[in-house]
Amino acid sequence: MTRIDLPTASDAEIKYFTDGNKIYWLTSDYEVKGADLSTFELYVGWFAKDKNHCYFEGAVFKKAETETFEVLSWAFAKDKNNVYTNRGILKDADPESFEIMGNGYELGPAGWVTPVGYGKDANNIFYYAYGTKTIKLKDVDIKTFVEINNFYGKDDNFVFYNGMKLKNANSKTWKLLDGYAYSIDDMNAYCGKELINGADVETFVLFSDKKYGGEYAKDKNYIYNHSIRIGVSREDWFFNENEIKEFMKKDDPKYYAKWYGK
Repeated sequence: MTRIDLPTASDAEIKYFTDGNKIYWLTSDYEVKGADLSTFELYVGWFAKDKNHCYFEGAVFKKAETETFEVLSWAFAKDKNNVYTNRGILKDADPESFEIMGNGYELGPAGWVTPVGYGKDANNIFYYAYGTKTIKLKDVDIKTFVEINNFYGKDDNFVFYNGMKLKNANSKTWKLLDGYAYSIDDMNAYCGKELINGADVETFVLFSDKKYGGEYAKDKNYIYNHSIRIGVSREDWFFNENEIKEFMKKDDPKYYAKWYGK
């Protein structure tokens, strides 16, 4: 993984910086204690190391071995003994056979980077999202598993979303309609992990509200926002809050009461 030059002022993406004498994380109030400026190496994912320690977000990985420490992506790093995420050692991961399966990050609003993605070793598939506990996939067929993107993967038997099985999804007919949310198989439509009840798969498509530019889904019967019906399908449909409220009040009074009150 390419080394990054250490900034001399706080940087929104890199977050480590130096005043020429000391190294800091986020602000000059948070010194990276004991860091050796002459050997300090900075990598993607806010990982770093010097001759004495390995670091993530300014904190020392106490058990990491500096000579063999290798940054694989924004999401994963390893040395000869362990695999790491920002939460520390990744339990049950074999560092010798461990490899990443994608780029390990997603770009959010204003270019904000979030470490996320799948990795695998000889025995397991792992899913990591920044700040969360890494998931070891259950009942996965390692030989046939492929990463679709940093959120989805599938094998010959199951589809996985954020490391969890997508309930009832048929991996042989399943396909992703966009990069993040909507997908279908031969029987059902989904938004993330949620089943879109009653969706007509044969006519299910994504579309943009031509008046306001919002992104939605529809079939021959309804308009959907995520997994919720918000209107009757028609060619000239656009977002109208009053119309949506009236529809939802009749179509799904429990959901309407949850979000809008009685």
